[in-house]
Amino acid sequence: MRDNRSVVELLTADYSFLNERLAAHYGIRNIYGSHFRRVTFADRNTRRAARPGERPDGHLCPNRTSVTMRGRWLLANLLGAPPPPPPADIPALKEAGR
Repeated sequence: MRDNRSVVELLTADYSFLNERLAAHYGIRNIYGSHFRRVTFADRNTRRAARPGERPDGHLCPNRTSVTMRGRWLLANLLGAPPPPPPADIPALKEAGR
């Protein structure tokens, strides 16, 4: 955001920003310390693994992410245009497993 880059680059870049804890979570080696730094990935699978909610094979992890919630977050936080609330006559969704 500091460099006024495209949101598309955020989603397709060959790099991410990692600290030691996040790198360890995704199995990426040789990242040390608590500060975040830019890490460029030569391997597409490694790059995908470092994107939260996505597995290295490109499938989403449904228990860790929600396309709807991610879209809402992007609208509100990156574009400054949160979606409006649902119409009043729409019933609430049932919880999963109920």
